[in-house]
Amino acid sequence: MKDIFNIIGKKIGNYKIVDLINEGGNSFIYKVSFNNKFYALKLSKRKPTKEVDNRFANEIKFQKESRSKYIVTVLDYGICNLTFKKKKTTRSYYVMPLYMKNFKEVLKDNKIPIDKKISYYLDVCNGLEYAHSQKVFHRDIKPENIFFDDKNNIMVLGDFGIAHFIGKNNTKTNEKLANFSYCSPEQKSREKVTYKTDIYSMGLILNEIFTNTIPSGNNYIEIKEKFPLYSGFDQIVENMLEYDANRRPESISDVKDEINIYINILESNIDNIKEFLKKPDFINPNAYKISIEDIALLKSLVNYTNKSIFNDCYHNWIYYKVDKQIVDLLFLYRLDEIVENKICYEANSNERVDIIFNGYENEYFSFIKTLYIKGYESYAEKIYKKMVILKDYHIKEIIENMKEEYKNFCKNREFVPIIGVLYDLIDINLEFSINHFDDIENYII
Repeated sequence: MKDIFNIIGKKIGNYKIVDLINEGGNSFIYKVSFNNKFYALKLSKRKPTKEVDNRFANEIKFQKESRSKYIVTVLDYGICNLTFKKKKTTRSYYVMPLYMKNFKEVLKDNKIPIDKKISYYLDVCNGLEYAHSQKVFHRDIKPENIFFDDKNNIMVLGDFGIAHFIGKNNTKTNEKLANFSYCSPEQKSREKVTYKTDIYSMGLILNEIFTNTIPSGNNYIEIKEKFPLYSGFDQIVENMLEYDANRRPESISDVKDEINIYINILESNIDNIKEFLKKPDFINPNAYKISIEDIALLKSLVNYTNKSIFNDCYHNWIYYKVDKQIVDLLFLYRLDEIVENKICYEANSNERVDIIFNGYENEYFSFIKTLYIKGYESYAEKIYKKMVILKDYHIKEIIENMKEEYKNFCKNREFVPIIGVLYDLIDINLEFSINHFDDIENYII
């Protein structure tokens, strides 16, 4: 950055120029001081013209008159005399609060919990919601134009320098003015731009919060790959990034509502899971439907009860070994399904089904005896009673196949993703109504 006007150390109005802190396409941002306080001063780069003056005036008027705390406030403004290339000239400027951090820096800070970053994102939604209500669309939404107000602990939206003010005739709706990385498809192709271009840019930022990357095209890192708890946000992002602007959400208010609904569900699930950990039989599907988010949370709540669960990322590839009792119960459940299917198949084949079982000591049923589990003997007996109505060779076929499958079944559950473990538990509970385990950790070795 270069101070082309050579004004550092000098004054603009009542403000002493301390330093040049940022440079955009159309302006410079200086750190200034007045009455022992620091502020930021935005100075127009461009030579005064009717279009440039109108655009700057609209920006000042909107931000100065804004009734939203999520919009950067204009504190003072004016026109100053400068020297550029040894010629006298004038430039418009305005003064605003000095923010020490922008949203880009917040996104990169791994010490800030993800739920807090989402809260800051909703601040931006509030600011944009207000702008759209005033018939203003920003057209240059990016994290660098969003600032952290440390006094109020919120994010505020600024830099409306290329915004379109409906009815002001200051910019054409097909001008390509924004940062390319956060441009909507219609901006890149210079088609007509509406407020939905802001929704597209906000979709990019929403994904960036979780993945630290800016989506480009259809192949991008999804949120569920980094934060399974927030997998539901992927659909919100996908809707916001629709190539056809008409297929995007109708308003940023709708986006905000979707996010809040999802967060409320997630928080409700957290409460339910905590209750589940106290009462293992809470998994009863008649009382509560477990979601993927719940499953990802369960183990984390056991191991991280004194930490914010949002400070950590729980991946599908964190593995656990399942207790043999659980494996055997699962296998009984699987065996029952296979026997049922075989009975149905033979009945539909018009083949006569004979009761030809030769006694409980039949070698093929010794396998079932190995699956007897204390408290669940009756379930194994139930399977046995179903099997006796099949032909002997059918029984032999099932048992021989299941012996091999049982080996693989056990092997496959030596290292299981936490989500897989909990899905197994759901299957077991549907059939067995587990209620005698003292703690969720008894499920997992």
